[in-house]
Amino acid sequence: MQDTNGRDLYMTVLANFALNFIREDSNLLYEAGFFTKGSGDLLEQAYAQTLTDLRPQIVNLAELVPCDVASTIGNKYGDIYEQQYDTAVNSRLNTGKVPELYHTHIKPVMNMVQLPKL
Repeated sequence: MQDTNGRDLYMTVLANFALNFIREDSNLLYEAGFFTKGSGDLLEQAYAQTLTDLRPQIVNLAELVPCDVASTIGNKYGDIYEQQYDTAVNSRLNTGKVPELYHTHIKPVMNMVQLPKL
């Protein structure tokens, strides 16, 4: 991979996977003497650091994998609001009538140009 940022991100993902795998079953490493007292804390700190490093990139990673379900978080076309609206309108949950509170409380606020003075 030529892009160093992408390579660093993938290395962090792999490190996270490996550290989590070791966290789940590290008994053999302790028995073999590879881990000593205090290694568990270092392992947890390293795992937490990989999560911290991945946090800003999580949406990008989620959008990277192609799937049949269109994500409304973001996409390469930049039409996230239109996609969120279409998803909501076409949702199987969107079958009931509009609640009365929408007409009395939300719609008037959406139509306001300027907020009233208190």
